[in-house]
Amino acid sequence: MKNILFLILISWGSISCERNTKTQTYSKNDTIFFDFTFGMRKQDFYNYCAEKNREKIFTHGPRNMEIEYTMTEIQPEVMMWFYPDFYEDRIYKMKVTYMYTPWAPWNTQYYADKLIIKILDIYKKKYGSNFQTVQTPNGTIHSQINGKRRINIRVKDEQYVEAFFTDMKIEKLIEKKENNLL
Repeated sequence: MKNILFLILISWGSISCERNTKTQTYSKNDTIFFDFTFGMRKQDFYNYCAEKNREKIFTHGPRNMEIEYTMTEIQPEVMMWFYPDFYEDRIYKMKVTYMYTPWAPWNTQYYADKLIIKILDIYKKKYGSNFQTVQTPNGTIHSQINGKRRINIRVKDEQYVEAFFTDMKIEKLIEKKENNLL
């Protein structure tokens, strides 16, 4: 009887470990940055940002609905603003904007076309080097798809670099609903 119970516990433990491995692989594709993930509840996002604000890591961005973070790993410092889009109270998209802090129209060394090189390098180290370059009518986009996560990075204008993290599974669901296919 003890042997049977022991075998059941071992089998249950190995199944549990398999599930944890699958969950970790799955959640890797849900990763955005910091501790943000696709599927994170809106209230958890707000709570996390409030905690980081108390720790003086995040601040309120210059526009009403953005979180601001100062990146010190790039010199001179880079301002990062971000805010997610929610679907059914959960994050499915995150827009991020970057700008060198000393940017000015006469400081061409701090233009976005220079900054994107450094941002792309950071992204490649964090998310993998398999970014593809795509030429579009609106400019060059550096794109990576990993599981259901798509990352697009582009120069918006002389001042800003933009990145978009998108949960493609939810994006397709929204498109189907908008086209009345569901």
